[in-house]
Amino acid sequence: MVVLTEDGSAVGPLDKLRVAGKYTVFDVYADWCGPCRVVDAKLRETVAVRHDIAVRKLNLVRFDTPLAKEFGLSLTALPHVVVFAPDGKRSEFTGSAWPPIARALGTR
Repeated sequence: MVVLTEDGSAVGPLDKLRVAGKYTVFDVYADWCGPCRVVDAKLRETVAVRHDIAVRKLNLVRFDTPLAKEFGLSLTALPHVVVFAPDGKRSEFTGSAWPPIARALGTR
């Protein structure tokens, strides 16, 4: 797991930050967000057994930061997870429900 921003600063287009040949997960979270910790734990469990997944953490901090503005209207709540498949297909999820994220990562 790599933290791309800890202070809510903008990171630019996510597709340019993808890791070639891997599922790239952008986990948009905030330290104060309880459901974000649930997603973090599941991601940590998953990357411990899968080497084809790269996780990039983005600490939103607050909903008025440059990072939040970068996401615009697609960011309605936390946690917010963006998954890029190795072929570039993008999927976005809001909330801590794990099954849809797991499906985007090609697992059950």
